[in-house]
Amino acid sequence: MGTELINNLMSDATGRVFPGAQILIFKGREILYEGCWGTEIRPGTAFDLASLTKPLCTVSLVAMLIDRGLLTLTTRVGDILPAARGLPVGTIELNALLNHSSGLQAWHPWGEDLIRAHSIAIAGTKEAQHLVFHELLAQTLDSPPVYSDLGFILLGAMLEELFHDSLDRIFDLEIAKKLNTGLFFVPVLRGLPLNPVNRPIAPARRSSLRGLIRGVVDDDNAFVLGGCAGHAGLFGNARDIHRVLSAWLDSFNGHGFISQSLTRVFWSYENRAGSFVYGFDTPTSGASSAGTRYPQGLVGHLGFTGTSFWLHPETGLGVILLT
Repeated sequence: MGTELINNLMSDATGRVFPGAQILIFKGREILYEGCWGTEIRPGTAFDLASLTKPLCTVSLVAMLIDRGLLTLTTRVGDILPAARGLPVGTIELNALLNHSSGLQAWHPWGEDLIRAHSIAIAGTKEAQHLVFHELLAQTLDSPPVYSDLGFILLGAMLEELFHDSLDRIFDLEIAKKLNTGLFFVPVLRGLPLNPVNRPIAPARRSSLRGLIRGVVDDDNAFVLGGCAGHAGLFGNARDIHRVLSAWLDSFNGHGFISQSLTRVFWSYENRAGSFVYGFDTPTSGASSAGTRYPQGLVGHLGFTGTSFWLHPETGLGVILLT
């Protein structure tokens, strides 16, 4: 009966709410249900995961580095990025970036502004990266605590500084290969993907500046930064995401890629600012895609392109929805 209900709901929504979707329901490493809807969507179809990049890539890497002793939750941005020293941004602690309490504004249209001024050929160039980071480091901290892409762009830059490598290569070596997941970035240079992707990718949207966006990151800021950033840029399907989330659940239970104690700190509601714990979201009462009957302790994340996941650490139950 449950499978029939899901099929009916998703079939009714396809074409009316969204053109296509994937759902995967799991308990730990066990897949309980998997389905696809829409003429172009198959189990192997990859989606632009947008802000799911934050927990799946950036937060996973940050947690690994804390376990290795290379970062702490009180490490300041200026401790890692020399260019931030002496600036307000340099005083932000890692914990405040992770739960979006840093005082940074939510977002700034640097990508859109650069594309309008220079065309999409600016994307991925050193010039674009220099301009964005110059503006980012000049930010003040006078915003009330708000969900901030800017904070996660900083986290991505800190990871690149610590590893002395690009975020896409760091992720591939430290997460994708070790956890056997097919999640990937699509690096961009002069507005075009550097390497062709040999797997089906769902289109994201049609942009007045960029036309139909498919196979390169939808987020304009991540696009001009080269397709790979701490806040957006990751692609993959529901099974790819499940492999990372099940590894986090393994860690919660004491046998994963992150220490049990740190995993429990990251997911603790005691560390919430607004609805955010360290790197993950929690349901906002009365206004959550998790509905109204969710259990206490639920963690997850949403992505601008229509992507989301929720999981319950204590039971290991979770759902991934990509549209």
